[in-house]
Amino acid sequence: MVDAVAPRTLGRMSRTPRSAVIVGAGIVGLSTAWFLRERGVTVTVVDRSAPAAGASWGNAGWLSPGKAVPLGEPSVLRTSVTSLFDADAALRIPPRADPGLWAFLVRFALRCTRRQWTRGVRALNALNGPSVETFDELADGGVDGPMRTTSVVAGFGDAQAGEAMCDELAGLSGLGGGLDFERITRERARELAPQIGERTKYLLEFPRQRIIEPSDYIDALAKAVTERGGVIRGGFTVHNLRHQHGKVFVDGYGVEPVAADAVVIATGAWLSSLARAFGVRTRVQAGRGYSFTVST
Repeated sequence: MVDAVAPRTLGRMSRTPRSAVIVGAGIVGLSTAWFLRERGVTVTVVDRSAPAAGASWGNAGWLSPGKAVPLGEPSVLRTSVTSLFDADAALRIPPRADPGLWAFLVRFALRCTRRQWTRGVRALNALNGPSVETFDELADGGVDGPMRTTSVVAGFGDAQAGEAMCDELAGLSGLGGGLDFERITRERARELAPQIGERTKYLLEFPRQRIIEPSDYIDALAKAVTERGGVIRGGFTVHNLRHQHGKVFVDGYGVEPVAADAVVIATGAWLSSLARAFGVRTRVQAGRGYSFTVST
């Protein structure tokens, strides 16, 4: 959060803001707006497109804090080197002449150690713990987005990959995270997911998992924000944040600036372009997104 009374710095707010602009209308930005409205803060959400136009739409909707772990696991280095030359790999970083990208990759590689990964898991556990309950709070407050509790099935083409997942989950459990799971038969898997094919050799069931429909849920969340008096403005491409007269001004291309006591930057992969001026030096790098839809 950018504080209006602390130019070019980030940190603890020196006073409680009465108004805030949230840059980004994904699930992070809209959730922030909802909770700020619950606390009486005037909020305006701005986005270059519309709610859930990016990663908040293009995902499977699995609320899986137990699987929210740092990407920099030591084995990722081996996978990544192979993936660089495989156009069909799930994890692929297209090699190109981008100094910023290669600087990011070097820093990432240096942190792919067991010690750093363990530190990251423990830090995330503090955030992951209450995250699912937060969805209950949103539901109790009137966010009527579709959410259900069900089992999730993970299928693997060979036993080695499935056993590696089991080992990872066992390690997470020892660090206070992870998920409940069990190995299941193909018959049981097809009761849960009829699409499971013969090539799937190793199957795991994760019971009692929460699933949302991302686009419908974000629509419901956006509606709840506006019903509580929040304002959502699409077509607002932010290019600058500045302090003036005790306020933070959000400048957009071809539109009048919006001012508030504080600004929340919730732009995901585009965070660095706005946050760098306020002391955030860690680069946020977008990954590859992919999905497919089947009939059920």
